[in-house]
Amino acid sequence: MWGALIAYLRKQLGQRSDTASATGSIHAKYNYLVVDGITSAIPSDNLKISLDTERTETGQTYVMHKGIFAPYSGVFRVKYDAELSNQAGNNYARLYKNGVAYGTENALGGSWVTYSEDLHFLRGDAIQVYLRAASGATVKVRNFRIYYDTTTTSTLYDA
Repeated sequence: MWGALIAYLRKQLGQRSDTASATGSIHAKYNYLVVDGITSAIPSDNLKISLDTERTETGQTYVMHKGIFAPYSGVFRVKYDAELSNQAGNNYARLYKNGVAYGTENALGGSWVTYSEDLHFLRGDAIQVYLRAASGATVKVRNFRIYYDTTTTSTLYDA
């Protein structure tokens, strides 16, 4: 897409080899094409999305319990609370991207703990939290929250 735009502008505005004059190429006045409006996410402590309801899991394989789609590309701060409620063993919570393990696997203890990770996602990626319980155990998740700010950047292309 960018290649076609650059080719069009070069055709309309002239090449750098054109003679620079008041009636000629614009390149003498502007050396770069600036494309504005590329918005991306950067991690922050500003809460933007939350799914706070509590969910429980007793199964011994990872199961998704919460998920949202990334509204922008960039790095998001993802937080959630998890707890092991009734038994020790191999009990875990983990962030996934589009159904694939992505974040740190967190071993759960006997009380609520808030886990936080800054991770990169593309716009439209699924940001998910999965749980896995040991035999006979119950694990819980709540307060699945996405924190970010947005920034708009300009990209320079040699015209």
